[in-house]
Order: sequence, then C-alpha cells, then structure tokens
Amino acid sequence: IPGDSLYFYEKCTELIREKDVRSLVRFATANIYSKEFYDAYHEAIIEAYRAYRNAQQEMADAEELMSDPDTLKSFINFCVQYAPAEKYDLILWDHGGGPTYGFGMDEHELVSSFWDSRSLMSFPQIMDALSDNDVTKGGGKFDFVDFDACLMSSVELDLVLADYTDYYIASPETEPGYGQYYTGWLDMLGAAENHEVDTFALGKKIVDDFYDFYDKGEGQGQDGTLAIIDMNKLTDPKNGFVDALKKLDKALKEQA
Repeated sequence: IPGDSLYFYEKCTELIREKDVRSLVRFATANIYSKEFYDAYHEAIIEAYRAYRNAQQEMADAEELMSDPDTLKSFINFCVQYAPAEKYDLILWDHGGGPTYGFGMDEHELVSSFWDSRSLMSFPQIMDALSDNDVTKGGGKFDFVDFDACLMSSVELDLVLADYTDYYIASPETEPGYGQYYTGWLDMLGAAENHEVDTFALGKKIVDDFYDFYDKGEGQGQDGTLAIIDMNKLTDPKNGFVDALKKLDKALKEQA
C-alpha cells in the first residue's frame, strides 16, 4: 500500500467493522508506515493467518514478500477456508507496471531500482497466482478482480484474466496516490439485503466514486483513469473482438 493510500485504508477498515461483511486484508506498507498500521489493524488477522499456516512460517511480515505469487496464493486459500462464501472478490492495491513490469513492489526487498524484477510480481507470476488457488481451481472464478494500481488494464492482461474473473476493474493509465475510494461501495454492500448486490452495479459504484473523488472531492485536481470490464462480453465470439485481434496479429506478423 503506497503511503497516500492509507487515508482510505483507515476509513474502509472502520466501515468493515461496522457492517456484517467478511473482509480480510493482507498487507505490507512502505517501511515508514509499517509498525503503526500493523499494530493498529492486523494483529487478529495475522494471528489467524499464522494458525492456518500451522506456524510453519512464524516470521515477521517484512520477511514475506508481497511480490511472491506464493504469498498471494496462500492468502487466497486462507480466505476460502477462514471465511467461505458464495462469491469472492480480490483487490490488489500497490504500484503497477502493466504487462511489461507487473505489479506489487515490495520495499522490504533491497533492490537497485523501483522496477527491479525481484521486487515485483511479474505478468506470468500474476497468472500463476490467479490460476492456482482454491477459488479458481476447477474452473471457478472471482466475482471481480480489482487492481487499485497504475497501468494494469491492457489487451494482454484483460484477455488472460478473463479465465479467472467475471469482472475486471483496473486502469489502463495512472491512478493518483490516494488510489480508489472505498467508502461508497462498502456502504452499498453493507446496506444491501443479505449483502446481495449486482456485481456490475458494485463495480460501477467503485468507478463512479473514483471519478467523483478526483473531480469534486478531496483528490480534486489529480488525473486518473478507471473502468469495469465485463469479461464474458469481452471474450464473447459474437462481438468479434478476439477475432479482430487475431487478424491484426496476423497482419502485423506478415508485415514484420
């Protein structure tokens, strides 16, 4: 979680506690923020997580790299066992570098530069984590996957992720440091009867609130992009999108 984003993290944690919504968070922050937020919010979750792991890796949070796909897999599996549900949503919140660089810089890994591959979860590693977990094994899908990060929506990412989620929320360009606005959609989910909300409506709320915050709210004056994609429509043969990309690919190869 980048430093600015803790503004929303603190608010959404308060909302989650007020509502009968089971939300589990696994996080690592930039080093200067780690101790105070770790102590304030994560003792119970981390202890439950360690119990699930049978104390095999009794280690400090700083020693578990968020850029390691096995860390993400393990957390997803923990959520499925600790809080079984009919629907699962996955939000990944950190720095993003798109299909070229990947996602999730971990500042606890000493690296030579921001985009050093050791500190990032690469595109293939993201696919590994999302394909090999207790939600997606056997053909299951997340209700939505949301990258609260820059540059994580592109043709390459969208089409591959279609195998693992019904809806995808991400930005093809940049997101400001505050990230997405969590208050509105958590209110919407918590207030709904039995917490049943149409996924597209929930995703649209996330996107609309993002724009409202940066257009009229406390983030006014900062630019960013965000969209929700219906992955089933994206890959539906009837719309011809995938066929058009195949034709384009063939034409480019012939001209190369």
